[in-house]
Amino acid sequence: MTIETRGHLLGCISALVAISLFYAVSIFARFATADGGQSTEVMAFEKEWSDGPEVVAAGARYYSQSCAECHADDASGDEGPDLRRFKKSDGRMAAMIRNGIHHEMPPFRKKYSDEQIHALITYLRSLP
Repeated sequence: MTIETRGHLLGCISALVAISLFYAVSIFARFATADGGQSTEVMAFEKEWSDGPEVVAAGARYYSQSCAECHADDASGDEGPDLRRFKKSDGRMAAMIRNGIHHEMPPFRKKYSDEQIHALITYLRSLP
């Protein structure tokens, strides 16, 4: 291996390390808070919402439209995880739906309002 090739290889490795660090810091900054607790985005979702049967029915429609393809019709999981007994807070679930998961799930912030996301989560919480 020539010195020129080694220099090019080291430059590529350095660039990959820098990109990885930037990505990790941006993910941390997105969810970190000053007090070490939940992010402001998650806490903002933790409020009183209506949970009646009409909300569950609306959530079922949203689930069918946007989630069933990856999480299965019954939410038991397929490409995506089983959502029937998902152990995240409503706020954390809302943030995941709103922002997506990098390379795994698209963001739905432009498609669904907070009220619609709440209906979707209420539907998931109603599943056996």
